[in-house]
Amino acid sequence: MTRKIINVQGKWYNLLGMYGGRAYLSNLLDTYNEVEKEGVIWEMQPFFYQNEIWYGNILQKIINKVRILKNKLK
Repeated sequence: MTRKIINVQGKWYNLLGMYGGRAYLSNLLDTYNEVEKEGVIWEMQPFFYQNEIWYGNILQKIINKVRILKNKLK
């Protein structure tokens, strides 16, 4: 399953979901999607920097391919 990635406090995470302003994040290569970090998103990441959008999209494609390969190798 493809997950969006987000840069929070200088580290990249998979965005599992956002409910009522709270974000639930997991490690990039965690195929079990366990929550590693959670909290109010605007306190952790008040805004996106413009450069995070383009290299975040590239990183997301690479991470998704690695996760697919990791799942197939199990």
